[in-house]
Amino acid sequence: MTQEQLKEYLEYDSETGIFKWIKPSSTKTRIGDIAGTPNGKGYINIRLLGSPYRAHRLAWLYVYGEFPEGLLDHIDCNRSNNRIDNLREATSQQNSLNSSLGVRNKSGIKGVHWHSKSGKWRGVIRIGDVSIQVGLWDDLEQAADEMYKARQEQHGEYARH
Repeated sequence: MTQEQLKEYLEYDSETGIFKWIKPSSTKTRIGDIAGTPNGKGYINIRLLGSPYRAHRLAWLYVYGEFPEGLLDHIDCNRSNNRIDNLREATSQQNSLNSSLGVRNKSGIKGVHWHSKSGKWRGVIRIGDVSIQVGLWDDLEQAADEMYKARQEQHGEYARH
């Protein structure tokens, strides 16, 4: 797929992240219709010229003229938000840093859990493939503040709180 082929069939609105058909690619598509369907994981898939594509990767191709070399990270973690300013190239590790709060988290703070041996809140952060204890705190608010600082320092622009 080239940028030229993509622009022959689809129009992309970088403000909304939505693709619309400007040339039908099959009997099921009509000019002006929104292209793509959500998959079970929240991404928008678009079938074009016989091949399936993720809409966020097509957005990148549309704007920059080439597919990203690696992964694309949705900055706001919304996999269907394909506005170009919500997408950035990322390594697998960077992409995982920008993840939402885990479903099993009970503290409400990323990286913080109750440490029953010490009777305190424990903060753990990943740096590369290693988990490092940031600290132990009596107060959950203090744990939240310290973990925020640690994530900012270690994860930079990919930190998600």
